[in-house]
Amino acid sequence: MNSELPRSADALLAERERLEQELQSSEDWLELLHLKSRKDRGEGMSAVNSARLEMVLLDSLAANPDFVRYKAVCVALERLIRGLPNTPPAPRPAPKAEIVQLPAAIDDLTLIRGIGASMARRLNDAGVTTFAQIAEWRAADVRNFSTELGLAKQIYTQNWIEQAAVLANSAGATAAPIKPPVAEPVPRAVQPPPQPASPQFVQPVAV
Repeated sequence: MNSELPRSADALLAERERLEQELQSSEDWLELLHLKSRKDRGEGMSAVNSARLEMVLLDSLAANPDFVRYKAVCVALERLIRGLPNTPPAPRPAPKAEIVQLPAAIDDLTLIRGIGASMARRLNDAGVTTFAQIAEWRAADVRNFSTELGLAKQIYTQNWIEQAAVLANSAGATAAPIKPPVAEPVPRAVQPPPQPASPQFVQPVAV
């Protein structure tokens, strides 16, 4: 059976009629038609029981390829009548969110005595890029990196962890704290110097 649906209304109507004839051999289809006929006449069981029976019949018919095609033809015919294309357009894929990865902070590990440029590159390749990471190493970390990098007891004897802790603290303290603004002193009003008292004329007293 050709899975592609007809495109014209006449062809769809003819296909629907053909499928209705094919479905006459299905007991579920006949029972569904009978149930709809009784509902149209207002006869029969309650609405709840009718809905349950219809659901059971539709579930059973869902395995019938003729019924599946019949439903598709009915949908295509309805869309054609409404002026819509036979097949709805495929939904556009949602745009993928672009993930921007910020560059990780990388410290100059060669500032630790005992770590040269070559060892620093090997540590970076192993995912160790900051003083803080080395400062947080535990015994298990030391064993793993010593084995991976062939360091023997170099981490302990050269005090990498202690040096890294000091460097991490100093690196965190490089940013100068923001000081609150200092209010400028208000200038005092300058008092004019006192004026000397003007000399008074004293009348001589006759003797």
